[in-house]
This record gives sequence, C-alpha cells and structure tokens, in this order.
Amino acid sequence: MTAVGGEGMDSWAQQEFAMSNLGDKRLDRRLRKIATTFCRAPNANVPNATSALWSQTKAAYRFFNNPKVTKENILAPHRERTGDRIENRKVVLSVQDSSELKYTKHPGTEGLGYIGNLNHRGILVHPTLLVTTEGTPLGLIDLKTWIREATDDEITEMKRKGKKERDKERERRRYATTTEERESFKWIESYRCTRDFQRATDDDTIFVSVCDREGDIYDLFAETSPDGEGEKPGLLVRAARNRVVDGEYRYLWETVESHPVQGHVTVKVPRRKNYPAREAELAVRFCPITVLPPTHRPKSEGLKPVQAWAVYADEVNCPKGAEKVSWMLLNTIPVECYEDALERLKWYTHRWVIESFFRVLKSGCKVEARQLRHRVRLEKCVALDCVIAWRILFLTLTGRESPDLPASVLFDEDEWKALYCYVNSTPNPPDEEPRLQDVIRKIANLGGFLGRKSDGEPGMTTLWVGLSRLFDIAGVYKIFTKAPG
Repeated sequence: MTAVGGEGMDSWAQQEFAMSNLGDKRLDRRLRKIATTFCRAPNANVPNATSALWSQTKAAYRFFNNPKVTKENILAPHRERTGDRIENRKVVLSVQDSSELKYTKHPGTEGLGYIGNLNHRGILVHPTLLVTTEGTPLGLIDLKTWIREATDDEITEMKRKGKKERDKERERRRYATTTEERESFKWIESYRCTRDFQRATDDDTIFVSVCDREGDIYDLFAETSPDGEGEKPGLLVRAARNRVVDGEYRYLWETVESHPVQGHVTVKVPRRKNYPAREAELAVRFCPITVLPPTHRPKSEGLKPVQAWAVYADEVNCPKGAEKVSWMLLNTIPVECYEDALERLKWYTHRWVIESFFRVLKSGCKVEARQLRHRVRLEKCVALDCVIAWRILFLTLTGRESPDLPASVLFDEDEWKALYCYVNSTPNPPDEEPRLQDVIRKIANLGGFLGRKSDGEPGMTTLWVGLSRLFDIAGVYKIFTKAPG
C-alpha cells in the first residue's frame, strides 16, 4: 500500500476538504475549520469541540443551517480524495449497509421519523464505503439518509396489532409501490453510484459492490446486466432466499449442494455471548448459476435471467450449541477455480469494515448526541461525522496493514515528536523517525491500551480516545518548541 503522505491530523482536514465548493469561499474555510475541530475531539459535542467559544459554536450552527450547505457538497471533496486513494488497484470493494441513528432523547428535534420498535425517533443512513481487498477503508462515495414517516395514530395502530402485524406493515412499506419508491431501492442506488464512480476513474480498477443478506434483491442483480454504456461493477451478495434457478434441481441451495466439495478452509470465529472464540472448518463448493426472475412478478416487466456464480462455505463438525457458520455467496464475477472461490470468501469477510465504521460513528464520534434541532441540519453534520469516522478507522487499519511505513505518512513531525516526548518524559525527540505502527500503538496507550501480548492490536475505542489527547499534547509541544528565544 502507498499511503497518503504528509497528512498530519491538523493538516489532514485542510487537504481532505481543499477542493470543497460550497458557493462561498467563507463557507469553504468554515468547513475546513469545523472538520479540523471535529477531528481534534471526535467524541465531543459541538460546543466542546469548538473549545467552548460561543463565537465558534455559533458559527458551526450557522454553517449547518446554511441552505447552500448540503450533505452532498460536504462529501464531494472527500469523494474526490477517495478516488485519488484508489491508486490503480486491481480490485476495490464497494461495501454498503444501513444503520439507524437514534435521537429519541432529543424530543425537540424536528423532522425525525420512527425507527426500530416504533418507540424510537431518528433517521436511517446507508453509506457506501470503498475498501481494499486487504481490508483498508479508502473513503465514502455515497451517503443516503431518509426517515420512515407515520402519524401518531398510525404508530399507535401498528403497536396495537402486535409484532407479526408490525412486521407485515414494515414489509409493505419496504416493498410496495414502484421500485424507486421502495426502501430497498437504497441497494440499487448505491450500486449505481459505484457504477458512475467506476466509469469516472481513468484506470482499469474492477469495482465490486458487496452487500449482506438484506441486499439479496432480484432487481439489484438485474442492474448488473450490460447496458452498452460502459463497464459495470461486479456484485457480491450473501444470499438470504432459496431462489429459483435454471437447471435440474430448480432451487439455489439444492443446485449448489449437488456439486462436490472442492476443498476446506479454516476461519476464525470471534467470541459471541457465552461462546468463546473458535476456529471453524468450512467445506467449499462453487458453480455457475442462472437466477430466474421471481415467479410473482408480471411478465409485462420483461425481466430476464441473470448469470451469476455461487460460492457456498458450510461449516462441518460444528460444536454443539454454537452458531453454525454457513455462507451462500452470489456474485457476478466468474469463479473458475478453487482459488477464485477463496478470493470471493475473503472479499466478503471485509464487509465487517462497515460494521466497524458504524461503531466509530456512533461511539467514537457520538453522532447520536448531536443537537441541531432539525433533521436537515443533522444530516449535514452526519455527513461530516462520517468522514471523521472514516479517518479514525483508516488510521487504525493502515497501521495494521503497513506497520513499517514511516510515521510522517499520517502524522506531522510535531505530532509524533510530541508523542515521543510525552510518553518517555523527555524534552528530546528521537533522531530517527519512528514506524507508523509504533506511533499508533503509543496513541492507543494514551487511550488506555495496555499493549500486553494477549491484547493483540489496538482497537478503535482506545485509538479515538488517544487521538483526542494527542491533539492537546501536540498543541502544547508546538507552543514551547516554537517559542522565540
């Protein structure tokens, strides 16, 4: 990996948003200033992030209230920088998923919808995150936000009907009317965004849209059909439905299970509830399949079969009481050998990166604690918080992927020198620049990471706490080392 050079924590925000175009240079400067303050204190609220200065806090609130500012033009410069980070890679994964942001504790916020069990208010988000085949996040290229609207009487009626009826109502709202009006259309929108992004790049990078089981939608597979206007991304989805396919066995699972096991692979299963971490042995099968249109869809739609390849990894000898590991992956990238099948499995395992992204966004950036009085302002702030969350995740995973890179690829000289002096209680910085991994581990130490042999690599929690402390340490270091005389 070739990292992005010369981007310390302060200078990063200036460079990441250097190409912003909000229609007013003052707004562009304000965006970079707010991004810098949010990056310095990712888990602070707006007043604390702006050093509790009313003038700066008021300027931040006015920024998010300005009609010229949208979540799209906040993300635009970051999206462009994300394209720069692709760096002629052979394959890039475009991972998409949804999450709920709860603002029930802020009843004064206007414009929210219902989420979860109908007792909560908030907004829903569906980001698209580019990830390398090694698992490093490159940045966001899309962020969809929306609400589920319902009157108080409708919510009361849904609660009265019970869980089964509520689930039916949720499905009706999700799949009724036209395709474009369905909530599930978010998966198609993300795929189209990836398609447009791929076509705008100058290199031959292959993009693959990666989805969990909720993305198992026929219309999404239909999107992969050639349109004569250029290359389209691949699609990799974990199957949720035993779809009708062409052939003797008619259904997906039965068709794939009719093929012989091609090999076995061992994967690590993390600890879950009362079950310890373990290793699972998976039997791997794969074969080409033809996905047929759903039988309930009218012929007038003119739906056509879609060619795909299935990779099935099913655990053998699962311990009693443990949750069995079983993945049926459908993808549009040809699988011609066992090595190809293993590669598709590896690609899917990197879907966890977006789960970590959501964790950083909620716990690290405290996005659900934002108080901006209206959903439209919140959505703009969420867009900026998403970029900050990506940055924290990027720092964490880059240190794991490329530990021997010099610290200066991600930190200013003053930052890594200040860190060294503080940790070692010395006024004299080192003569040689440290490795990136060493700096990241020391930052995690500031956040409570103990660094024992059994602790593994630092996690996101200790890193974002440590980063907040490093900003203060580096600020004091600059004051004393740059002082005249």
